[in-house]
Amino acid sequence: MMFLKLMMSGALMLSLALNQANLPTEYPEMDRPEDLDHEENSCVGLNYHRVRDYGVVENVFKFLSSNKELSVYSVSTDAFESQMKFLKDQDANFVTMEELIGYYEEGNFPERCVWVSFDDMDTTIYENAHPILEKYDIPATGFVITGEVGNEDFNNISLLEQEQLNEMKDTGLWEFSTHTHNFHYLDGNTARLLTKNEEEVAVDTEASLDYFESEFNDSNINAIAYPFGQANDTATEVFEDNGIDYGFTLEEKEIRPDSNPYYIPRVLISEDAFELLIEDWEGLS
Repeated sequence: MMFLKLMMSGALMLSLALNQANLPTEYPEMDRPEDLDHEENSCVGLNYHRVRDYGVVENVFKFLSSNKELSVYSVSTDAFESQMKFLKDQDANFVTMEELIGYYEEGNFPERCVWVSFDDMDTTIYENAHPILEKYDIPATGFVITGEVGNEDFNNISLLEQEQLNEMKDTGLWEFSTHTHNFHYLDGNTARLLTKNEEEVAVDTEASLDYFESEFNDSNINAIAYPFGQANDTATEVFEDNGIDYGFTLEEKEIRPDSNPYYIPRVLISEDAFELLIEDWEGLS
């Protein structure tokens, strides 16, 4: 009984702390299918946001809380390593984004094709996910909110410094692309990108591309991950005009040769989603 009271007290304290920190709570609604439909000649894109170290109290709060930041947009470090090990044990064929796009254009994916990506690039990716990817020699793509690099309080999330991004890229495991320059917000329950006109999208896109040229000496950025996985034709037309030929959403679907290049799906991975959708994905058999 005393242990339970301590746990509840700890969970309450954590709840108050998280509320005071304004932990992100507003995300678009998502419905999970019961499985991931499979066709031959396909690839699965896995998308992560936060990889967090959880203690006992954090796990209790996660269980008791309906906060999507913890239940949907975060996985524990232990769970992430377990997921990567599972995929390795299944002999997954891990591909880079560049390889993925090449296979997509050819219309021919390798068997057991898996692509790992991360959005936002906060500090938990550097501290917790990156060492695991190095351990298992798994390549990954990071989508950077280019106007917020190094922001220690971006919606109460600490984003990576340029030095850390450079260090990750130098390992040869990471490639980076844009997650917009400054559109990673919701207006109500609508992704801000959807509310902007062509001129506003063009200004933001050009600023993001300038970042990659100045910080990474990369003038060939050709892909974007949409904030909250959402875009519209106004935005995609601007991206096309700026040489961005591929856009990535968040949908529980495989990537197939007939996927729309501006609406290529990635599966948003939580611990539940991995167990439900990926462990039984027929593409690994």
